[in-house]
Amino acid sequence: MEPGTDSNRRDSILEPGENIRVLYVKNNGSSTIEWSERLERANDSFEVTIEFDSDVALETLHDTPVECVLSDYELKESNGLEVLERVREFDSELPFILLTDDGDEDIASDAISAGVTDYLQKDREENQFEVLANYIERAVERYQSQRAVKRERVHRAALFKNTPDPIVRVTFKDQTPEIVDVNAAFESVFGFEQETVIGSSIRDVIVPDSEHGEHRSIRDDVVEGTPVETEVRRQTNDGIRQFKLRVIPIDGANGVRGAYAWYTDITEQRQYEERLERLNEAIQNLMTATTETEVANITVGIAQQVLEQPLTAMWSFDADAEVLRPLAATDAAAELNDSRDVGDTIGTIPSGTTEIDIFHEGRLTEVEDYSSVENPAHPDTPLGTVLIAPLGNHGQLHVGSRTVQPFDDTTRDLVEILCQNAEAALERVYREQTLSNLSEITSELVQASSTEEIATLATEAGNEILELPYTHVYLINDDGDVLEPVAVTDATRDRFGELPRFRRGEGLFWETISAGEIRLYDDVQTEPGLASDVPFRGAVIAPLGEMGVFASGSLQPAEFDAFDKKTRLDTGSHYRRGSQPGRTRTETTRS
Repeated sequence: MEPGTDSNRRDSILEPGENIRVLYVKNNGSSTIEWSERLERANDSFEVTIEFDSDVALETLHDTPVECVLSDYELKESNGLEVLERVREFDSELPFILLTDDGDEDIASDAISAGVTDYLQKDREENQFEVLANYIERAVERYQSQRAVKRERVHRAALFKNTPDPIVRVTFKDQTPEIVDVNAAFESVFGFEQETVIGSSIRDVIVPDSEHGEHRSIRDDVVEGTPVETEVRRQTNDGIRQFKLRVIPIDGANGVRGAYAWYTDITEQRQYEERLERLNEAIQNLMTATTETEVANITVGIAQQVLEQPLTAMWSFDADAEVLRPLAATDAAAELNDSRDVGDTIGTIPSGTTEIDIFHEGRLTEVEDYSSVENPAHPDTPLGTVLIAPLGNHGQLHVGSRTVQPFDDTTRDLVEILCQNAEAALERVYREQTLSNLSEITSELVQASSTEEIATLATEAGNEILELPYTHVYLINDDGDVLEPVAVTDATRDRFGELPRFRRGEGLFWETISAGEIRLYDDVQTEPGLASDVPFRGAVIAPLGEMGVFASGSLQPAEFDAFDKKTRLDTGSHYRRGSQPGRTRTETTRS
């Protein structure tokens, strides 16, 4: 039986500093304690276990890690040679030292034939324990070294055989790397069975003609004993592919005698990197778009030209109607119904459809078979698998195929990157348009005939341009002691009725006027200065000089961002520009 084959006995490779476990199968002739103690004193790394019954000793050997067996020749019911024979059935290499009371040559000869490690006559020398300790130590060192080499060889063989990457072992014959062995992955990837390539030059088997110079350079480095790690192109079953090549030289008596060459296919990785680089270059064009339609056309074009997805279309979300309206489509998508008209071909996506549900979920979704979708927007469109990607609150991008075939991870990743950039471009266009619209109301504000009219215009701007329905303007009354709502959106009035008035020093509006700067609140209900009857959660409040405040509230916390803060500030600025010094709440001198 080979070492370590018994499942109850662990691999006895010693760790540094670990004791050497010695099993002594002893007769009853001499002091047990003396032998154990004196042997352990001769080498303090020994841990000696003594058994008088050979059957018990062999059970111990099976159940306990042991690095060396000592046995007296004369035993109670057997002899040391019988023990040796049974130990060798268990482990053919485990150190076994036979101790005899005399120098019988026949016993020595039989022991050597049976595979004894060493043979020692008791009481032959005064320092017999030191001699025996040396025998044990040398035998264990050899045994451990052999086991380590064998284990490394087994591990290397298992790695060579089972790794999913192609591996080839070569020897150098007149500096030509000839194939000695290949693993199953090599056979599968490169298309050569082992027996057909043994003895062949690896250059002739898998190196394309255009790569011969590079191959020679790699060979020269390996022959000099230098490990190599580089990227190469090699001929495979599927044509020329890219690999990461790692070559490990194998030392011999007279220098390098061979090498292991390990190939990891990186073709898809490099193709992904190249496509990602092209995508990053292409999406720069999104930064120049000034309208939603431009963003859509550029996005769809990138999907077709860079991502090689000919069936791509893009929709914009109409929140009021709860529908997705078509923006752009590739020619192939437009031709699905024999029409080039985007509106007629890809069509509006109505409420209650699967596409609208996916829009509200806000995550990239792959529809495996569009024809089997429960509530499709366009059931007659001949599509197989469709990738539906969100564009934030702005819309949706569809990438489709005519067949039912899942998109690979690379395509999914690149589509998601494209959509993230398209969403950012749409957000930028929206904000730039919002700021442009805000600047246009300045001329209307400065020609308003009263402060109340200015407040009404500002509130309408907040509702229609900023698309936040709960907008209102509070102004300080003529007595200067109360903030009163003077302009309120219909949505605010319909939901909350009449808004409260605030006496001087009461609530967050007065704090904002005193601070003279815009305030953004994730949740006003957690603010210590809040008046108890304020119905909102999130809020943004802009001071109108010392006249009052322009404010918007939300029903949920944390609904405003820095852009909302900036646009309220701009609106407040427009308001102050309209309400120049010299005007009163009831009369405004025209500018």
